[in-house]
Amino acid sequence: MPIALRPPPAAWQFALTGALVSVPVGIAIEQLPHSVATPAGSVMVLGAAIAGALAARFSTDPDAAGARAGVLGAGLSVISSLVRAITAPTDAQSSVGALLFAGVIVVCLAPLFGLACGRLGAWVDAAVTGRDRVG
Repeated sequence: MPIALRPPPAAWQFALTGALVSVPVGIAIEQLPHSVATPAGSVMVLGAAIAGALAARFSTDPDAAGARAGVLGAGLSVISSLVRAITAPTDAQSSVGALLFAGVIVVCLAPLFGLACGRLGAWVDAAVTGRDRVG
C-alpha cells in the first residue's frame, strides 16, 4: 500500500515559513556586541509575528500559526541547549538539572509567546494594508 504524502496544514506552513525567515535574522542579531538574542528566541518572536501576518493575509487563523511557530522555537531552543550541554566541559549533574528545568519552562511558555506574537503580526498586517483581520 503506497503512502500518500500530503502537505502540512496552512498554519504549519506559515509557521515553518516564519521560522525559516527568522533564523538568519536571529543569527545576525546574535553576532552583535552585547546581544542576548538567540535564533530560537527569534523564531518564537519574529517568526511567530511573520507567521501571524501571513496567516491573516491568507485567511487562516494567525493565533494557530503563531503558536506553532512558538513550538518550533521551543524545539530549536531545546536542541541547541542539548548541544551546548553535551559539548561544554561543565558539571554534568547541574547542567542536566538546569537543562530539564529550562526545557520544561521553554516548552510550556513558547507557544504562548508565539500566540501573542502571531496576533501582533496579524494586527500589524491589518494596520499596514488597511484590511480587517481575518480569523
